[in-house]
Amino acid sequence: MESYHKAGLTTVVVAPARGIFEGQSVVLNLNGEDAEQMVLKQPWALHINFTTERGVYPSSLMGTVAFIRQKFYDTQHYSLHLRKYNSSPAFLKRPEYDPFLEALIPFVIVKKASRLRV
Repeated sequence: MESYHKAGLTTVVVAPARGIFEGQSVVLNLNGEDAEQMVLKQPWALHINFTTERGVYPSSLMGTVAFIRQKFYDTQHYSLHLRKYNSSPAFLKRPEYDPFLEALIPFVIVKKASRLRV
């Protein structure tokens, strides 16, 4: 860490770098010895990469955009269903747990749960 300080860096954003939904980043203050004390903000941001791969979906930029958009729609629906189930579980099937959608919930705007029809 001394080399970072010598270069004048005291705060960094650490982010994953793989896939379309790369993941969430964290802001770290490099002045510290305990990792927990170095964390300034977690999560900081959701990182999305507009990438494509040949031979697998999505294999085009348009497909990548559609994939990202659909995941946000899926998250919105999942969140609405979960909220409605948690407020009144009678006659509703519990939504199947999806860790990917759970991670995206903080990044979607969810309207009132009364509009959801399951």
